[in-house]
Amino acid sequence: MLGIRYFEKKEYAKDFVEGRIFFNSAGAFENIKNDEQNYNEGQIPFYTNEIKIGDTVIKGDIKTTFYYEEYKRVPICCFSYITPQDLNNGEYKSDEKLKSLYKYYVVFQIEDLLESLSNVLCNQGCGICARPVLYFDFSDKTNPWGKLDLSDIPLHYRKFFIHSDKHRHQKEFRIVITHRMFDYEGANVKVDISKNWSSVPLKISKLQ
Repeated sequence: MLGIRYFEKKEYAKDFVEGRIFFNSAGAFENIKNDEQNYNEGQIPFYTNEIKIGDTVIKGDIKTTFYYEEYKRVPICCFSYITPQDLNNGEYKSDEKLKSLYKYYVVFQIEDLLESLSNVLCNQGCGICARPVLYFDFSDKTNPWGKLDLSDIPLHYRKFFIHSDKHRHQKEFRIVITHRMFDYEGANVKVDISKNWSSVPLKISKLQ
């Protein structure tokens, strides 16, 4: 599967091409003030049903969320992915919303990235879980997220692979570093995979 990662600055793209892979803390996404990224990471709405106990009635349709503060310190790497269904006569066009936010992009093989990251992080006592994000309507009071198949992801990391439908156009693929948390929300790290990164030279392209 092909991945495409967008960058605001050319030096960020150069880091990626040379094998310095940037991971941000999940909590950092809550503080980015644009329409694409201003949301609460890992917070999934849960709607309750009406409950009757004798003469007592507990109203339904109450929106709550399950969340733990420490999840804000989980390291995450995000990018978009490309499938054959995204091509028009063999041509891929980036989403207009993303083009308004970024200037550069790099196309790469996701499998190569995952293999390289796994080799490096396993030697540091960590691991990774990775997959495309699943989307659903956060206003749907039937709690459809409970029907999504995320059996390939450890239970306590699944919330990072579920998002609101309003972000569906991003076609986001995520990599989460497991068995590790940052010391504080807002921290980040560059994982160096330069010694076994892509055997195929990667190209930095400018968005048109």
